[in-house]
Amino acid sequence: MSDFTDPEFPPDVRMCFRGSPDPPNFCYGQWRKKSFKEIESLLLWVPLKGDEFASPQNRLFDGTEDEGRPICMDMFEGKVEAEDIEQGRLGNCWFLSAMAGIAEKFPELIESLFVQVPKRNNRECKIRFFNPFIEDWEIVTIDDYIPVFSKRYRGCNKFTPFFCRPNKMEMWALLLEKAFAKFHGGYAYLKGGYARHAMRVLTGKPIQGWKKCKPDYWKNYEIQYKPKFVNKIEEYPSERFTLKSKPQRGHKDTSEILDIMLEQLGRGNALACGFKEAGTGIQKGHSYSFMNMFPNGDADAKFLNDNSIDMGDAILLQFRNPYGNGEWEGDWCDNDPRWDEYPNLREYLDVVEENDGTFWMDYDSWSQKVSKIDICEVN
Repeated sequence: MSDFTDPEFPPDVRMCFRGSPDPPNFCYGQWRKKSFKEIESLLLWVPLKGDEFASPQNRLFDGTEDEGRPICMDMFEGKVEAEDIEQGRLGNCWFLSAMAGIAEKFPELIESLFVQVPKRNNRECKIRFFNPFIEDWEIVTIDDYIPVFSKRYRGCNKFTPFFCRPNKMEMWALLLEKAFAKFHGGYAYLKGGYARHAMRVLTGKPIQGWKKCKPDYWKNYEIQYKPKFVNKIEEYPSERFTLKSKPQRGHKDTSEILDIMLEQLGRGNALACGFKEAGTGIQKGHSYSFMNMFPNGDADAKFLNDNSIDMGDAILLQFRNPYGNGEWEGDWCDNDPRWDEYPNLREYLDVVEENDGTFWMDYDSWSQKVSKIDICEVN
């Protein structure tokens, strides 16, 4: 068994702080009133492919669950998809919503990021990211240690991952998050960010960012990828990049933004959005993966025609909450009786009355609450 431990980003609670290990600098806001010793005692670093998992009788994760979801240590289980990802105790929804959107539409792209995966005889993992500051790909090397709860704590069982959690029995999302944290200098530097930046790093493709500055007035914001925003890292955790966004000339109205969305979804590209207004199940300042739009394309038009459905000008939008729960509760939510007014529509769009974080909402409601859109032009 290889005892590889990443010397730059070791399994140490200090990797969860923004600079010095003072409680106010900890990545999880609700723990900032705890002492350093308290924080350290609540976390345990476990190697995903270590000897602890050598046999079913001696697997730390066997029999442990978080809200009924079993945790195990396969690299991939079936296809890579958005449902594999659930947010933990870190405000990195911008990264996870981007990762989920790309995983759902381009699973092979996610798999291609793993240059070397950890094994029982070698804990070393290599993942490639696109560095937009130098316009080139680079390899990030990590070990397979992740922080987990050292004991049962407020509904989370012992050994539940502290950050990103697998929905199924696989670990690719946990490793990708850890490498992304090292890429930026530490876990704490993933608290707050731009979904389109994450999309750029994961794909190397062009991105767009639109922000609603006032009703029916949208501005394009461009991330400033310049050398002056790159910080020299003396030792981890130290912020590697300073991400700044600058508005560009001109603006668009909401109807033009809808046209852009239709075009990008038609191409099969990845999108994310955020909301400025909370309520009815929506979280303010939270980033959601933009999954789909209906009707959109010939197949949807054929379905409507075959089932003699006339929805008028209604447009439905589908989103996913990276927490894997928490959904829109207004018009066209999972249990809205409107679904039953249209034959076979619920089945066609695979609408399930389950709090799994994936939901539909109508365009009018969305346009009132939305504050920003991030786009990655993979195609």
